[in-house]
Amino acid sequence: MELLPGIPESTDPSTDRAALIALYEAANGAGWKNSRNWLSDVPLIYWHGVDTDTDGRVTELRLRDNDLEGRIPPQIGHFAKLRDLDLGRNALTGPIPPEIGGLSQLRTLELISNQLGGRIPPQIGRLSDLTELHLSNNALTGPIPPEIGRLSRLRGLGLRSNELTGAILPELGDLEALSRLWLSDNDLTGPIPPEIGQLSRLRVLSFGGNDLTGPIPPEIGQLSGLWELDLGGNHLTGPIPPEIGRLSGLTELDLVRNNLTGPIPREIGRLPQLERLALRANDLEGAIPADLGDLSALRQLSLGYNDLTGRIPPEIGRLSELSALDLAHNALTGPIPPEIGGLSQLRSLELWSNDLEGPIPAELGDLWRLRELGLERNALSGPIPASLGNLRYLQLLSLSQNDLSGPVPAELAGLAALRELAVNGNPQLSGVLPVGLKDLGRLTTLSAGGTGLCAPADPGFQAWLRTLRAPRVPRCEDDVAPVYLTQAVQSFEFPVPLVAGRPALLRVFLTALDGEAAGFFPPVRARFYLEDAEIHTVDIPGSAVTVPSRIEEGRLDASANVAIPAEVVRPGLELVVEVDPEDTLGPDPGTAKRIPPTGRQAIDVRAVPALHLTYLPVVRASRESGEFLSRVTGLTETDTLFRGARQWLPVGDFTVALHEVVYTAARTGGELLSEIEAIRVLEGGTGYYMGGIPRYLVFEVGYAGVAMRGGRVSFSRVRTTTIAHELGHNMSLQHAPCGGAGGPDPGFPTRDGTIGVWGFNRYDSSLVAPETSDLMSYCGPPWISDFSFTKAFDHRLREEGEAAAAQASARNLLLWGRADADGVPFLEPAFVVDAPPALPRAGGPYTLTGATAVGEVLFSLNFDMQEMADGDGESGFVFALPVSPAWADRLATVVLSGPGGTATLEGANGPPAAILRDPRSGRVRAIVRDLTSFDGGQGGRGTLAGAAADPASIASILPDAADLEVLVSRGIPSANQWRR
Repeated sequence: MELLPGIPESTDPSTDRAALIALYEAANGAGWKNSRNWLSDVPLIYWHGVDTDTDGRVTELRLRDNDLEGRIPPQIGHFAKLRDLDLGRNALTGPIPPEIGGLSQLRTLELISNQLGGRIPPQIGRLSDLTELHLSNNALTGPIPPEIGRLSRLRGLGLRSNELTGAILPELGDLEALSRLWLSDNDLTGPIPPEIGQLSRLRVLSFGGNDLTGPIPPEIGQLSGLWELDLGGNHLTGPIPPEIGRLSGLTELDLVRNNLTGPIPREIGRLPQLERLALRANDLEGAIPADLGDLSALRQLSLGYNDLTGRIPPEIGRLSELSALDLAHNALTGPIPPEIGGLSQLRSLELWSNDLEGPIPAELGDLWRLRELGLERNALSGPIPASLGNLRYLQLLSLSQNDLSGPVPAELAGLAALRELAVNGNPQLSGVLPVGLKDLGRLTTLSAGGTGLCAPADPGFQAWLRTLRAPRVPRCEDDVAPVYLTQAVQSFEFPVPLVAGRPALLRVFLTALDGEAAGFFPPVRARFYLEDAEIHTVDIPGSAVTVPSRIEEGRLDASANVAIPAEVVRPGLELVVEVDPEDTLGPDPGTAKRIPPTGRQAIDVRAVPALHLTYLPVVRASRESGEFLSRVTGLTETDTLFRGARQWLPVGDFTVALHEVVYTAARTGGELLSEIEAIRVLEGGTGYYMGGIPRYLVFEVGYAGVAMRGGRVSFSRVRTTTIAHELGHNMSLQHAPCGGAGGPDPGFPTRDGTIGVWGFNRYDSSLVAPETSDLMSYCGPPWISDFSFTKAFDHRLREEGEAAAAQASARNLLLWGRADADGVPFLEPAFVVDAPPALPRAGGPYTLTGATAVGEVLFSLNFDMQEMADGDGESGFVFALPVSPAWADRLATVVLSGPGGTATLEGANGPPAAILRDPRSGRVRAIVRDLTSFDGGQGGRGTLAGAAADPASIASILPDAADLEVLVSRGIPSANQWRR
């Protein structure tokens, strides 16, 4: 055999000993979890992780999850008899040494979950006996070497979650023994080579999360033994090949988020083992094949966000194992088939945003396991079936924006688990809401606007209604005074509360008593009272404008108007309007003489907490950011960037604190948002934190703005509307349905995302038409609707309340992570930090547990994550958990479990992550998830890796970053970090 240069031809076990010592020295053996007998004189077989043959030659080297760090030395190629090499789940850096290609007897090579960089050495192609090659979860770059195609015995090839580029090579089709092929989550481009169809033994094929283009080759239909096929999250085009219907053993087919066109092939209905069919977010068209009803093992059917037409086939009702059915956002027509009521395992039914018509089948009331029922934005008619009251586990019932009629059935009061009920936008719904709804103790949202429904006068019901989040339910009494004050938007049907201490416009709508427009507008006097004391009086002169026969909100000259100073607008305010108080037009001015006829008109004014915003300029250390930084330097609350937030949102006192520049290496919007949340927690922030990003980051992280919905953190490009939009998400607002905004609020009162009522622009004293798009849509130019303003107002009052007192810093454990759109969780490295505690509210589907090596639980938190609005369905959390000194030597694992699975931190085997902090002010200047791949702009990849323990050297990499404290973690904090 021809050896690589530098590899000795030796049968002496001492060669192996020398190679092991070289590995120990290169990979920081002194810091390993287990280095039993290493460097001792005992036979090598007694060294931890080593196995030998009868001649003492090393045959197996298994040091998985053992805290190896540093580089793999070239001496790794000296093990002439080595068959199995496993160095996975450590913190190894640098390239894979080409000398590995000299391990002629190697059968398995496991280097997963390190931080190896550089290219995959082509010398690996010389390992002719190799059966398993797993390099996933590293930072490998460059193309896949074609030499891998020579490994004829290879059964498993895992290269996912790297930074590989280039094409998927046709040579991979020569790996005739291959059964598992993972190339997902890289940057691979080009088409899927048809030669992949030659892999007759393939069971798993995963190419998702790349930038692949072109069609799905029909040759994939030749993979008769395939179990899993994942091509989602690419840019594939053309039709779904019907040949996929030949894959009779397929259990999972994921083609989501591509650009596939054409119909869904009937042949997919021939896959008897299929459990998950995910075709969401493509451009598929045509009818849903009735053949899908033959997929007897199917558990999840996701066809939403396509262009599917025609009727929902009743054969869907045969899918007895189905738990999730998503047909939303298509163009489906016809009725909802009653056969769906036979899906006894169904937990989620999403049919919203189609053109479905006809009645809601009473059979849906048989879906006793159902948690979510989304039927909004269709053309459904007839009554709401009383049988829906049988759905005792239902949490969301959305029937809005249809043509339903009749009353809300009293049986809905039996939905004990219900949290949201939306019936708004059904003009033919009528009658009094059932009084029994007040017994729904978990209900937080009730929307009934745009209907003929009204709230009963029952005092208990009215008191309960006030506990809900911005309820949209008109009173049954029609007793509306023709006067209001507006600050941004106002509505007679759903009065918008006023922000205390903010100026307002008073509008008095006078109409002719005889119903005929006549005469001239009389003078008006408005008197304002607080606790029976008159605090402000203003006279509005008459005009030559004719008094209209009805209220005309769209004309300023059709009402008597006057600006009311901010100091008048206070809680408890009352108003009396006197028309022609001096009787200049005689005793009968032709309009109402006093508003209200007796007593005083109460004005709903509420004191909202001050909004304190910390603005963080976020940049890449390696990019030119001068133009962006010059724009945001010296930023204050009076800057025009915040004019939209001050005008459109329920904001009174408003301050902006400019943070020092923060450096980021985040690759996605979710990562960046998590960093900002971590900074807020580390700094003990009690207000809002917003990251401002330059134009290049918009493209690099994929979003112009993202916010934690209902949280306090966001990031935004430098644009007024985006800043206000993201703050709106912080105030709990979902999207309005316009411009393709994802996840529109099912309770939003208009189908097209317009505000639907008249707004007022106090900066130019102009009216804003109801046809204007809502701020929370993707259309514009925007304004704020009464719905959004009131909902945000309600959130601020409920969730912010009194300003939280600053808490003292103490030793805490920083725990943070995310879950993707499917609920699959992920944990970031944990840090021991000095920061104020930040704990979650108890309750929710996620559990975070810390335990010792023998399973003793040290802590357990049960919570829910906050949704990342505009973030493709991700969610996240950051906690600072007060620690016990006893944890330092005992905490071995942190496990995050939830609906989508589990994620585990175990040991210190991840990439080195760092928090860079000013020790004097406590301000965070950077969070770097992977020091080995951070480009500081001086030395490229890995510049900070060697500087992790040397803050002074970071000053040469990050601008103005001298004397920073640097905290480093690879997963579970080390003993030194606990003792820091």
